[in-house]
Amino acid sequence: MKKITLIVLSLLLSVCAFAQTGVNTTTPNANAALDVVSTNKGLLPPRVALTATNAAAPLSANVAGMVVYNTATAGTAPNNVVPGLYYNNGAIWVPVTVVTPAITVSNTVAGNNLSTTVNGTTGTAVVIPNIYTADGTLAGNRTVTQVASTLAFTSTATNGFSVDGTTFSVDASNNRVGLGTAAPSTTLDVASASSPAFRLVDGTQGAGKVLSSDINGYASWVNNVAVTPTVLGVNPSSTIPYAAPNTAKYMGMSITLPAGKWIITVGLLINGLSTYGTGAAALVRHRFSTSGSSFTPISGTQLLQTGSFGFLLATIPYTNNMINFYMMNGSLCVNMASETTLYLWADNAGSLASAGATFTNLNVNNNGENYIYAIPIN
Repeated sequence: MKKITLIVLSLLLSVCAFAQTGVNTTTPNANAALDVVSTNKGLLPPRVALTATNAAAPLSANVAGMVVYNTATAGTAPNNVVPGLYYNNGAIWVPVTVVTPAITVSNTVAGNNLSTTVNGTTGTAVVIPNIYTADGTLAGNRTVTQVASTLAFTSTATNGFSVDGTTFSVDASNNRVGLGTAAPSTTLDVASASSPAFRLVDGTQGAGKVLSSDINGYASWVNNVAVTPTVLGVNPSSTIPYAAPNTAKYMGMSITLPAGKWIITVGLLINGLSTYGTGAAALVRHRFSTSGSSFTPISGTQLLQTGSFGFLLATIPYTNNMINFYMMNGSLCVNMASETTLYLWADNAGSLASAGATFTNLNVNNNGENYIYAIPIN
């Protein structure tokens, strides 16, 4: 008995003297209380069945630094445990192996505060500014691609939507829009400190025109008959004989009209020579063409009156085989889409009597009785 006591005492004195214990080594690490060395074996820690990371069981209390190998799958997230190596930090069990934590991200009801909850611990809420809770400045150009979706704004304010103050303003309370004003007084209110303040380019614009509407309220530019001058045409410069019956011929009279609606008035002195015919009366039809070299009569929308053929007729009676003079005059309403020169042609000449007539002996004179002019109309 005395011999055994001496051996144990000797071992205790050895441990106290060196303060390190080595297993399978005679030179334990000086910084280690226990140094286990092996090339083909491992360290087997205590195997226990944990119930949750926030429960000390099966230990009686949390002990910082305690290491165990958990064998159970238990608990409810985010405090659940799975088999693996755990250490205790004095409050909870912490897995040594990496476990993806359960993360809950939620926006608070008040404002646009973002708070994050990780494993049951909620951090400080962070305010995310936006145009609905705070003013801001764009960091660069932005594009909203709507595709087939709509973008609507609702408001009851008098200046419910605006751009740069008064540049553009929507009065949602009174259903008004202001350009240059933030307090529109009519459905569309345009205000400007300089002129011109308004521009409309739709193809009907022109110098001296005024804006006019039709019965449906559609607006377009029309001639201002109060200020648009009368347009004078060109009279024949020489005596021009008519062509054979049913043969078109340019009669030397023309007029150039700006775009718009016009009423053209023509006076043309026609005379028949003594050889004109016996017992015959001449019917001469005149029309305007857009060319002086080829007969291209105006038609369709170029003529304002529905169903009009654009004829100006002259009937020259036969009287006792003498030289006859006849003043043909008439008017025609036209609509020119652009500036156009119109040329007066005789496109048909025929006899009203069975005796016939020699139409080449009908002439347009270049005397001062001829005239052609146009007055703007709306």
